[in-house]
Amino acid sequence: MRPNHKELITHHLMRKRSITGLEALQEYGCYRLSSVIHRLRKDGFEIETEEVRTDDGGVHARYHYHPQKQEA
Repeated sequence: MRPNHKELITHHLMRKRSITGLEALQEYGCYRLSSVIHRLRKDGFEIETEEVRTDDGGVHARYHYHPQKQEA
């Protein structure tokens, strides 16, 4: 059975500790990363949102997973 987006994003965060919407789209075909992050937070994952400004004035989110906070 193929893993769902929540499983794919969880595994990514466990390995790399952060992800953006563009990475989620390119690597996993996930268009709704914010929805997946919301569900992970409801499951108890400590995930911070960082606003990243681009050179052209745009803003996007980078989500950071903090496993040490979850264990405490």
